Amino acid sequence: MTGLAFDTLKYTKRLKDAGVAAPQAETQAEFLAEVMTENLASKEDLARLETRIDTRFKEQDTKMETRFKELETRMETRFKELEAKMETRFKELEAKMETRFKEQGIEFKRDNRELELRMVIKLGAMTLAGFGLMVTANRLWPVSVQYVQVPHVAQEMHTPSQPVQRMPDVPPPRLPSSPPVQHTPPDIFPPLQKP
Repeated sequence: MTGLAFDTLKYTKRLKDAGVAAPQAETQAEFLAEVMTENLASKEDLARLETRIDTRFKEQDTKMETRFKELETRMETRFKELEAKMETRFKELEAKMETRFKEQGIEFKRDNRELELRMVIKLGAMTLAGFGLMVTANRLWPVSVQYVQVPHVAQEMHTPSQPVQRMPDVPPPRLPSSPPVQHTPPDIFPPLQKP
């Protein structure tokens, strides 16, 4: 550091005017000049210091920016790797779920067909048993049936004071003929296949 310009003569004169002895005033002036030249910074010193500080801050800023970019790149790489792993795991899980759902669906259909078959067999057996009971009961305890002639509808409606009026015989209207429709019932209970 370069010292500051200090006027020792002027300082000594002021001390003498204030009543300080000459040797003491000269010693104080020399000591103060020495301290100021060695320990106080000049404007040039401060400008150089400011330039050095600015340079150091720029260097640190560059280092920090470089480190942040490196860290960001590493993080992006890690996130992409993690995303790829997660995507692979999700696809594996989806494939497993699809396989399980298909297996469960096939098993459910098989169980459902077996249940339908058992229900048809039981319902048929119950119907047959009920019919057999009715036939047996009819043979054991026959019901006597008396046939009664039902009067004609026209005779019931007429009263003695009014004569019976007949509708003229009109043939029913003819519908256009269409080919007969063949109806085949669907196969409700397909045969069971062994797994």
